[in-house]
Amino acid sequence: MKDIRISVIIPVYNGEKFILDAIRSVVAQGHENLEILVIDDGSTDNSIALVESLSVPVKIIHQANAGPAAARNTGLLQASGEYIAFLDADDLYPANKFKVQLDYFKENPETKVVAGRIQYIFLEGSESKLINFESEEQTMVHVHLGSMLTHRSVFDTIGPFDATLQFSEDIEWWLRLREHEINYVVLPDITLQYRLHDANMTRGLRGIERDFMRALRMSLARRRKTGKMHIKPLSEYDLKKNNDSNFD
Repeated sequence: MKDIRISVIIPVYNGEKFILDAIRSVVAQGHENLEILVIDDGSTDNSIALVESLSVPVKIIHQANAGPAAARNTGLLQASGEYIAFLDADDLYPANKFKVQLDYFKENPETKVVAGRIQYIFLEGSESKLINFESEEQTMVHVHLGSMLTHRSVFDTIGPFDATLQFSEDIEWWLRLREHEINYVVLPDITLQYRLHDANMTRGLRGIERDFMRALRMSLARRRKTGKMHIKPLSEYDLKKNNDSNFD
């Protein structure tokens, strides 16, 4: 499936310490038909100058600071790929992520979102003692857009991200995914390396809790309106070898 176009959307706000590694991990996938969109969410550091110094083709889109959801929506409007991938500027794609996910899509065309396990990488200033990992590889399964590869049609069905949410916009979007009963799979493969550091360990804890509860209330309100109160348990999706995940 090398001819299939993948658009990778990377929002960045003052990510000069990490952005080059993130982009290089995308290029290292070796996928021939690749579109990389870096959404500059009002950065004031050297992030964009570093991106411009790369020899690989990257489309840079500037916007005033509006948060990650708005930045991803901007990327969606510009993306031309049949499949959409997201990557935070401080995270990495592991080797063969796209191959693993595209192979699954090829064998299971009814599936619209393919995710996988997330491996945590601890950088200076981060702390791991509060995290209960499922393996020695420091992996977990939970909602993270960077672990997913999504068919473009999903966004046509359920819409973009809610830009009014500063946090938990991925949770709110994923709840809509489940409400629409879109075919979704979590593979046992690692499809994202999540880098923890001093900046992302402490930011906006109260805001995270507030927006998480708001995302849940929004989902409940939608289900009350439609009369479809029940969301299928994740086990009814094709969840390969992951029955004890952190999704439910």
